[in-house]
Amino acid sequence: MKLTFTGRKIDVTEGLREYTTGKLSKLDKFFKDEPTARIVLGTIKDNEYIEAQINSGGMIFRAEVEDAEMFAAIDRSVDIIER
Repeated sequence: MKLTFTGRKIDVTEGLREYTTGKLSKLDKFFKDEPTARIVLGTIKDNEYIEAQINSGGMIFRAEVEDAEMFAAIDRSVDIIER
């Protein structure tokens, strides 16, 4: 999966990249061709959010999650897209 990361009011660290890449890589089994993903990580006041959009085979899979912790938001977004 080809990933593009964007940070809004947050620095996208290598740890966040690796964690997100690891979680999203389990979704590769659902796609026949090479999907592309656009990941936006950011903060709003006291909460952190992720916007994940995966394009594959003419379909768009999207999740927006806001949580107090970034890693919890990443986990929930992967669960939403998997569903």
